[in-house]
Amino acid sequence: MRLTRYRLRALARPARRWLVGLALAALTFALVHRVAARAEAARTAWGTTRAVLVARRDLQPGDRVDRSAVRLQDRPRALVADDALGDEALDDPPTLAAPALAGEPIRRAQLTGPGRRVPAGRRGIAVPRPVGLTLTPGDRVDVVDGVQGGIASRAATVLWTAGDEVVLGVSTDEVSAVARAVAAGRVLVVLTGDD
Repeated sequence: MRLTRYRLRALARPARRWLVGLALAALTFALVHRVAARAEAARTAWGTTRAVLVARRDLQPGDRVDRSAVRLQDRPRALVADDALGDEALDDPPTLAAPALAGEPIRRAQLTGPGRRVPAGRRGIAVPRPVGLTLTPGDRVDVVDGVQGGIASRAATVLWTAGDEVVLGVSTDEVSAVARAVAAGRVLVVLTGDD
């Protein structure tokens, strides 16, 4: 059986196709391997990761840190603050005393409660819990000096409640006026709206 030119060409076409296919497969494998190696090198450069709670949306003081407000996300340990919250915080969801932006890890320093930090530019001061007025962290109140009759603090933020006291975040200029009113035993706390 003689092989004609036509038959030789017909046999060469599938072989060329297979050769081109194998070359493309090898090139694809090499590129994928290179990208994966770079990703692994970048991950190694940043170090190990840690699962932290991250705000799903912008959160305000008084918002609860629960599953509707945060999600768990792995972040490089080198970029995460030591006091960033993990999923254990969802067992007893805390409340924010400071705002958190969407995508920002939630830190203990942003939470309310005894021993927590007060937001920057504010001072925490305890006043007697008002009778008949239910206050929650994040509420805004005015503090009226019952002796002098003036407002000792405007739009103070309720940071947390502890026993018979409410801890308010007031400006540094208002601390002494609120302290005088508390010392005199004549403090009136007035719940305000969102002016």
